[in-house]
Amino acid sequence: YLITNGNAYTTNVKLEGASITAWLVGRTGLKDRDYDQVAIVDPGVGATIPVAGYLAAGPTVGAALLLASQILKTPLSDITQVKYKITGSWEDPVIEEVEAPPTEKQE
Repeated sequence: YLITNGNAYTTNVKLEGASITAWLVGRTGLKDRDYDQVAIVDPGVGATIPVAGYLAAGPTVGAALLLASQILKTPLSDITQVKYKITGSWEDPVIEEVEAPPTEKQE
């Protein structure tokens, strides 16, 4: 972490659960209580995340928990790695999937 001017910056927060790994990169506003982060999530197939133990770990982990809950609303069977943008306040974060550029099929 780098903390400056009321913001915490990171390039290497890694969260691991029984069936998911997430990496967080970006800024957490400690003064303004907001986010500007990217999360790269590598979920396992069809499993759940034991996240209750992370609840007291702080706002960065809180964003990851919210992100994980959003991901688990959809089936994971075809997902390999997904990228999300996390913005907004701690009380009302906005989590948006960042679409990957189309790839060409090789035959």
